[in-house]
Amino acid sequence: MSDHEEDPRAVPADQRAQGPNETLMISSEELASKSATAASGEKRVVKGTPRLVGRSEVVSGRTVDLTRAKTTVGRDPGNDIVIEDGTVSARHAQIVSDKGIWRVVNLISTNGTSVNGNTAIVSYLGPGDVVAFGRVEWDFLADASGGAQRMKAGTKGGGRLGLWIGIGIGVLVLAAAAAFLLL
Repeated sequence: MSDHEEDPRAVPADQRAQGPNETLMISSEELASKSATAASGEKRVVKGTPRLVGRSEVVSGRTVDLTRAKTTVGRDPGNDIVIEDGTVSARHAQIVSDKGIWRVVNLISTNGTSVNGNTAIVSYLGPGDVVAFGRVEWDFLADASGGAQRMKAGTKGGGRLGLWIGIGIGVLVLAAAAAFLLL
């Protein structure tokens, strides 16, 4: 660091400049403080072992069981979940569990982390939520042994209503075909 450059750790948080690509520069202590107090969403206890199921093309077909209390996500090969996509930072986020309450913590990535389209530094997770690291989306699902899954309308794999509507239409088509043949 040259004499005329400021040390970002010496500048108060409210006066801090942005880093490369407008990334906010923040200390690990500030991040820990924010993650403990500024979480968005609803706290829900998740039973069993949750998993991430890839939605976006780059992760389609991938399923990752979340068995650790802290799982790192990013483009760097040293992460627990490696996502090779240009919108994902090298160390993008962490997924953390505390007694069955799951949350995702954005590690001040360039393109952000969101849950169900809402961007925050920390967000709580529940079954059926859609988590995006940059533009790469995953479904957060509860393990089948953990009880019923809550699926949101419009999510991939979405609910039983569509199945029942499809069965109902199929029965009507068969009944119409049978009536036509009997005439």
